[in-house]
Amino acid sequence: MVNVNYIEQLEYYDKESYLVILKNKTKLKVGTNGYRLLKEKLNL
Repeated sequence: MVNVNYIEQLEYYDKESYLVILKNKTKLKVGTNGYRLLKEKLNL
């Protein structure tokens, strides 16, 4: 779980995963399903 208020950006990582980069520069790897859910929450 991630507090969406702390997300700075989302980046493509590789074929089936993305990086969530937080405001404190922590990088979290998420799969395509997690990325899809984040996009919905962030209205992207």
